Amino acid sequence: SAKIIAEGSTHGGAAGEGTVQIPIQRKWLLQLRGGGQVSGYFFGDVAMRIGLGDAPRSHLFLVPTLGFVALRGTAGPSVGLGVEYRFGP
Repeated sequence: SAKIIAEGSTHGGAAGEGTVQIPIQRKWLLQLRGGGQVSGYFFGDVAMRIGLGDAPRSHLFLVPTLGFVALRGTAGPSVGLGVEYRFGP
């Protein structure tokens, strides 16, 4: 099942961002993310959230991304690599 997450901006002004998460297989989650602000900043990317480790519930995740970013009429590609750690059971 897919999950949609929408958030307001924490930086002030009218802005928002959202994520659609689609399970691909055990410990693999495709994320389609995007957002923007009235200041002219927009972004969109595709990420793969990969759970690492042998436990049934992963606590460490690798998140490579490919996408685009635009700021006041100038746009270009974006590439990222994130690491997430989930605390708790």
